[in-house]
Amino acid sequence: MSITGLILKKIIDQNIADPKIYSKITTIDSVINVQAGRMKVTLILKNGEVEIKMGHHPSPTASVAGTMDAIMEVGQRKFHRVPAKFLSGKFKVGGNLFALMPLLSILKM
Repeated sequence: MSITGLILKKIIDQNIADPKIYSKITTIDSVINVQAGRMKVTLILKNGEVEIKMGHHPSPTASVAGTMDAIMEVGQRKFHRVPAKFLSGKFKVGGNLFALMPLLSILKM
């Protein structure tokens, strides 16, 4: 697993240990591609479990891509900086945007 995958796994494991956060993902069934810089991983959310795989899924439910800085700022809740990164192309989202909402909870740093 890449360093991005290992970091995501640690953050996700810590966050879903919280029953309030875990309850937000128990009914989610999504495949989300995440790209931070050149590192690509797929998050598979199903039945309250989160699996992280290297590379991208060919048909994800949704996707998030951006520079490492942009992705980290979302995790750190620095949302006021995201619109500028989005408009400059440094942060991109695609697919079913509602499927991305649980990421705000499980990727909180």
